[in-house]
Amino acid sequence: MRNVLYKDKFVEVYCDKIVIKTYVFPIATSKHVSIHELRCIYYKKQQAWADILVTKGWGMTLYPVWWACDLRRHFPKNSQHFNVILDTGSVMKQGFSVVDIHKFLKALRPITNAPFENRFPKFFEHRILPQPICDGAADSEGLLEEENKKTE
Repeated sequence: MRNVLYKDKFVEVYCDKIVIKTYVFPIATSKHVSIHELRCIYYKKQQAWADILVTKGWGMTLYPVWWACDLRRHFPKNSQHFNVILDTGSVMKQGFSVVDIHKFLKALRPITNAPFENRFPKFFEHRILPQPICDGAADSEGLLEEENKKTE
């Protein structure tokens, strides 16, 4: 059983991937995004009709983002939900809703060096892939291999 770092009705965060629920239209399957592919995470509080040209209830907008299903995205009555866009360097970005943005970002901070921006850009600039965060086990294994080469 995998350790879930964050989970709500729209998304799950694991140590190596983000699972966006109800992503593919019309079959409602999930989209898996590797943590190591993240170049930037954009987020913005949901506002009624404010981002109508940028967001959509489900599918693609004129903005190059495919949005997972949240048919209440443009009707966030008394909601604290946020819209999130993942930039993985591909032309098509992944968009979805998050129930608790603070817990979501807190789960991601220790596992990625990708920047977090509280805005949606007017256009997506090309970003380099940030250096991955390595856990201590991976670092120590590399050191052991180097030490073995020295003794040979």
